[in-house]
Amino acid sequence: MADTAEDIRVYLLAEGIGAAATVFPRFMPETPHTLIAIYGTGGSPPALGLGASRIAERKPSVQVVVRGEPDDHDTPFDTAESIIAKMAEIKTETINGTVYHKADPLQSEPIPLGKDENKRFRVSCNFLISKDPA
Repeated sequence: MADTAEDIRVYLLAEGIGAAATVFPRFMPETPHTLIAIYGTGGSPPALGLGASRIAERKPSVQVVVRGEPDDHDTPFDTAESIIAKMAEIKTETINGTVYHKADPLQSEPIPLGKDENKRFRVSCNFLISKDPA
């Protein structure tokens, strides 16, 4: 099955958000300071085909966490705002070999997560995704 976090990484990079060395699926490393981490977070039950027991559509969710330089609140917040805007633009397109129908933001603005132990602000945004089964 296609990894949703990796697909979203591919999408964000193609849309000019982040750089290959700063966007990470499934984990957040200690360095670099400024980065984007994408985590799978469950989602909703899949949609079954009409009158069938096979999965017709998967509905995973992801959390995107943006971290900035020490004591910089504005850059991660602005980056998260850009991610929300770009993810909302997904309308039935193929990403990394999988057809994605939409990625609905679950909040209207980024959620502050506070500073980590190195004084780096973190903000998150969450999305409910609709995609074809692999």
